[in-house]
Amino acid sequence: MNACRGFFQRSLRLRITYGVSLLMATLGLLLFIYLASLPYLLIPAAEQQVLIAPQADFGNEPTSVSTESKVEPPFRAIAVAHRAQRRFWWYGLAGTLILVTLAAAWTYLLAGHFLRSLYQLQHTVNQLDVQHLPPQLPDFGPEEEVRDLTAAYNRFLARVRDVLDAQQRFVADAAHELRSPLATLRIQMAVLRQTTNLSPEERTQLWHEAEGTLTHMSRTLEGLLLLLRQPPPPENWTTLAFDHLVRQVVATLQPLAQARGITLQVVKAKPVWVRGEPRALQAVVRNLIDNALRYNDPGGAVYLQVYPQDSFAVLEVADTGWGISPEEQPLIFQRFFRGQKAQVEDGSGLGLALVQAWVHHHHGQVHVHSTVGEGSIFIVRLPRVDPSP
Repeated sequence: MNACRGFFQRSLRLRITYGVSLLMATLGLLLFIYLASLPYLLIPAAEQQVLIAPQADFGNEPTSVSTESKVEPPFRAIAVAHRAQRRFWWYGLAGTLILVTLAAAWTYLLAGHFLRSLYQLQHTVNQLDVQHLPPQLPDFGPEEEVRDLTAAYNRFLARVRDVLDAQQRFVADAAHELRSPLATLRIQMAVLRQTTNLSPEERTQLWHEAEGTLTHMSRTLEGLLLLLRQPPPPENWTTLAFDHLVRQVVATLQPLAQARGITLQVVKAKPVWVRGEPRALQAVVRNLIDNALRYNDPGGAVYLQVYPQDSFAVLEVADTGWGISPEEQPLIFQRFFRGQKAQVEDGSGLGLALVQAWVHHHHGQVHVHSTVGEGSIFIVRLPRVDPSP
């Protein structure tokens, strides 16, 4: 019984056939029961008493009640009615069986025709190769359910392609950015190991350079890993006070600003709430402030504003730093891009790429307005939501 039940549960086509056959059998039996009972419902109660009169052999010709008298006409009529009723039941059951059989066969064929699109979709999905994914699956039928399922598969394929592209970019970027530092570190280690006539000052300088190379490699790998990691999907986001989050990040970066002699201040922070992943949004704010501090001069300033505007929560990070030339502004969000003036500072060129990737993941926008020698203003807009009750 369990094996039969499992067999029917595995096949939608057989389950549809079984359900239609059971429905037709039930309707057929109910119909014939009703038709068989119809004479009794129409005959008056007084006449129904005749049905329990002395018995007769309903299989053959009516027999006599006594040896001397013949069967009365009413009893002959009852016998004929019983024979007709019996034939009615046999023919009815046979007809119901034939009807159910034909309905099952027709339903099985019809279900196979309707499910043909699903079978084609299944065959196509089974033939997919992760190394050669198509741009999207074609339409397999006019049915709305099949089209919706195909669209769901296409959205899934798009996410898979994004993950594979991110992995390939990670490998290519890591190999490209780490090749030169590794070669430099290998030379530095060889000099320290093989050269014996270095002065203590020269040896210390080589150690510092090697440590700087390792630090650069560590930052590059950390940035690549952050780019590779996607924040949780929207259904796992939380509602948070964006102004409070910005103040927290500013508090953690105050020591760095003081060490560089730069004023770091939140000049306006109006209550505004967004939905997102806290660590990702903290990284967005931290990278913008870090860039504003890094490419700035001692005595400069970095000012932040947080406020609601229409349906957005807006963050402005303004600095009095070096500024970005108009030619470089379209390129600053690309991976590993570093402007001509930025070459003097240690960095990986991944901070703004990370900012753009995570802002877009949160359905937001990021823009920059900059003037060389005067400073830059980075503007982040995120969808605003009502605070949690």
